Amino acid sequence: MGTSAMKNDKGFTLLELLFVLLVLSVVSVIVLPSLFQTLAKQEAKHFFQLFESDAFLTQNKSLYTPTNDRILMDRHHYVISGDGKVLIRNYPNDLDLTSEKIRIRFSLSGTIVEPTTYRFISQSGVYKVIFPFGKGRFYLEES
Repeated sequence: MGTSAMKNDKGFTLLELLFVLLVLSVVSVIVLPSLFQTLAKQEAKHFFQLFESDAFLTQNKSLYTPTNDRILMDRHHYVISGDGKVLIRNYPNDLDLTSEKIRIRFSLSGTIVEPTTYRFISQSGVYKVIFPFGKGRFYLEES
């Protein structure tokens, strides 16, 4: 029997392994950027839900307690202060506030004292947080 010493039928050839690696790298180049963009959008969505909860809590405290609660907006975080407590909430990494440093306060009747619009910029788009006149909370415009 003339069998060669190099013949091995139990494994893959180098060419087959390189082809599989090529296919995997092409798929990862196509899929990974969209996954990161989806993650950034979900982080922004979660942030604005948390911000809405904090604004609602501040509004309710101004209605039912005689404290001077407020939210102070800064470029990379916001601060909730009141009752002698301070809580700092950071924005997601790719989200930046472009508006000036302004505070959010509610009167004793629950209306916003200084109606304004905050503009946030991220890689996935521009978000406008609008605090209108009246007792309503803010609403979000996404573009």
